[in-house]
Amino acid sequence: MLIAYAHGGGPSPQLIRSQIVSLLLEVPGHSLPLFKFRELFESRYLSSISVSDMYKMKDVCIIKEDSSGRMVSLNPDHRNTPSPSFGVGTQDDQLDLPYCTLHPQRPGADKGWAEQDLEALPNFRIGLNILAERIHSLLHSHNGSLPLPSLPNCYQVQFNKLEEDKDGVPLEHLVSCLPGIEIYQGAGCVKYLRWTKVKPNTESQSEELKCVSPPLATQLALFSRELVDLLKTSPHCQLLFNRFIPAYHHHFGRQCRVADYGFTKLIELMEALPNIVQVMGEGNKRVVTLSHRMQVRRFCSDLLRVLKSQATKHVLLAEFPKVYQRVLNKPWDIVDYGVCEMEDLLSELPENSVVVSQQENDVAISIPKREQTLEEIEKTKQFSGEVVELMRHAPQCSMLFSKFIPAYHHHFGHQCRVSDFGFTKLIELFEAIPEVVKIEDASEGERKVSLTVKESLKVLSEQMVALLRFSSNSSLLLSAVPAEYLQLYGHALRPQMYERASLEELMDCIKHVVEVVPTQSGLMITLVNQSQDHQLGLQTRRILMGRPDFKMAAPDFLQAFWRLYKKAFDLRKAEDELADIIKVDNSGLVMTFELKPLQKFACNVYRLLYECKGTIPLVSFDFMYLRLFAVPCQPALLGYPTLEALLRAIPETVLLRGGIRDQRMLVLNKDLADVTSDSNRQTHKNSAELLIRNLANGSSHFQTIGEPELDTPAKALRCDSDAPLNQFKLWSPPSFSYYNQACMPPQVNLPPCPPAPPLSYTADLLSPEKTLLSAHTLPHVVPPHPSELPLPELPSKKSCNSMDSSFGSNEPGSPSQMRREYQPHLKATFGRTVPHAYTTTMIVSSIDH
Repeated sequence: MLIAYAHGGGPSPQLIRSQIVSLLLEVPGHSLPLFKFRELFESRYLSSISVSDMYKMKDVCIIKEDSSGRMVSLNPDHRNTPSPSFGVGTQDDQLDLPYCTLHPQRPGADKGWAEQDLEALPNFRIGLNILAERIHSLLHSHNGSLPLPSLPNCYQVQFNKLEEDKDGVPLEHLVSCLPGIEIYQGAGCVKYLRWTKVKPNTESQSEELKCVSPPLATQLALFSRELVDLLKTSPHCQLLFNRFIPAYHHHFGRQCRVADYGFTKLIELMEALPNIVQVMGEGNKRVVTLSHRMQVRRFCSDLLRVLKSQATKHVLLAEFPKVYQRVLNKPWDIVDYGVCEMEDLLSELPENSVVVSQQENDVAISIPKREQTLEEIEKTKQFSGEVVELMRHAPQCSMLFSKFIPAYHHHFGHQCRVSDFGFTKLIELFEAIPEVVKIEDASEGERKVSLTVKESLKVLSEQMVALLRFSSNSSLLLSAVPAEYLQLYGHALRPQMYERASLEELMDCIKHVVEVVPTQSGLMITLVNQSQDHQLGLQTRRILMGRPDFKMAAPDFLQAFWRLYKKAFDLRKAEDELADIIKVDNSGLVMTFELKPLQKFACNVYRLLYECKGTIPLVSFDFMYLRLFAVPCQPALLGYPTLEALLRAIPETVLLRGGIRDQRMLVLNKDLADVTSDSNRQTHKNSAELLIRNLANGSSHFQTIGEPELDTPAKALRCDSDAPLNQFKLWSPPSFSYYNQACMPPQVNLPPCPPAPPLSYTADLLSPEKTLLSAHTLPHVVPPHPSELPLPELPSKKSCNSMDSSFGSNEPGSPSQMRREYQPHLKATFGRTVPHAYTTTMIVSSIDH
């Protein structure tokens, strides 16, 4: 176990003897009053000497009483001793001179023996790069050691004279910022510059112990933070050493007791924190300031505060002083951080803390952005929607920053963990969605979270729709809106919160949902019919999706729109209401309409869901999309980070159902049924009969569906428009007049059965299993399920009365007999037995016709 002092005990006795002899030899008579001797000794050698130590050195000095007081005289036996001022040393130690011996001029050479003292180093303004280069050169010329008090003189001899600046940085602090150089305390209390020594891994036992007792480590860490807080309030972060204790008491309201930290002297406590503070100068001229390492950390913290106050998270160097003063409420002075040039601070900032880039004639400083993962980006977008959902219930779409986390937890039932979004602070998460929220300063230093004007107007639109629906006739006088709004939502409607001067201007901003109409009673607001625009968009997409390239000439489009929906299309709406759906091209001779990329993708999604009966698992979407369209789904090409974000962008086509990602389902939107045309309903009604006729005749005029239509049920075949309709006729039932006159059951003429082809040729062979067909055959024909067949029209009353008694009869020509005879043909056609109800329905329909 080693027990030692944490700090050295000062110079050796032999060195003190040399200093006493040097001082008394310069005094006339080699005698001085005791108080004057101690004062000169302290000012010249920057250390104090006690009277008891002087009594012990009777071989050097003698203290005797005189009528004028106690006097100190040089011992006559040592009067002939050479003065240490000329470089002669004692037995063990050599006196550390406070000036450089290589240059003839010494500090204080023009002063008398009673005026010689070490002056404090002046302040300068010089960059660290230039200073480091020149100080290195000085150390090389001085054999690696240079007295700090002599530095200005040596610098002037070898280089140009440094111009002093009272508002600059102390030279001693500038030198401490240089790499490869350190300041050490000499044996004679004189500071020297030397090259930084590389400390070995194992410290020698003779080295001074700077350790602190573990129980006092917490107290010392607290004192370190208090030092930084105190010095930050001082001019240029500098405080006189003898003013430290009063300043500490005034700032923190309690005494600074050095013993609480395990020390007996304040200077020892300061020297135990070299990474926090630096004590410059000696004697009563000592000054306490923050170390260079702590100044860099402080500047980094202040710089990040300035950058985060900017919306773009970056600032130009020319604009930095103005922004700094606005954010930190104090003028910008680089001397406060212990350097003279901005480049000196920026070059020593921690890596990845800020990004410094050159922009034309200026320097830009910005915060490096951490790249979010795709999942974090998607969660951030979902969070923006949750913020809107939460803030819409707050008055004026705004709440205090400190109230957001509790409100979020209460509203959604789970914690808002910022780390899930790739951030460390809530303010950073808000800054990632500047298009949704903004942070403002409220009263008493509080911050306020508010929706942006754009999002606030969206919320106001929904609120006004609900307000008008509660009113009679879905309309209100404009003058009555504020009172009704206050009654319904509990807070006043202020146009100034939406950056509008009047209520009429505010209503004009949401004219897509409300309309201001002048009446005899005054201005009145009513709801705008939005369902027509939504239905028009679906109808437009329904027509264009039938084209392979989703593109159509305007004349053809207008004709198709009229044919399907029996109304004219307003071309003026193509560029206004339908701007998000179609792209209008007027560059050619003929105007053309083309679906936008997102709507093209929506059509593909509709076709995929159409083939899968309206619903598929989300996890299977990519595979099924690739299998159907032979191209992968790439959300990035459409400007979306993930597939889920892309699917949420087309809610009019597909909806996501389910909470867990692996269990989510894609469901076709039922609103698509609203665009069904009457002509297609009739075509669908007759599709089953048309299918039976073609199958019976062996016709090849069928093909698989290329683009399913929005208003048709799931079907697998369609008729080729070039085939004559008369060849699809299955039978020719006798006319109703013939049946009425003959009073006989109708005769059904079954189609002739064609001879079977030879087995060697299987191209036209029909099979219930599509995988049994040859590769060169036509696409597989799937008959519709009986439940998909259209319901028959009710027979006439006359036919019903005449047939009531014949359905249960087994006589020849009765419906029961006809059903039994027709059943084998239907079974051969569909590959399965057709229920009796459908067989009877077809017979009744044919008889009625």
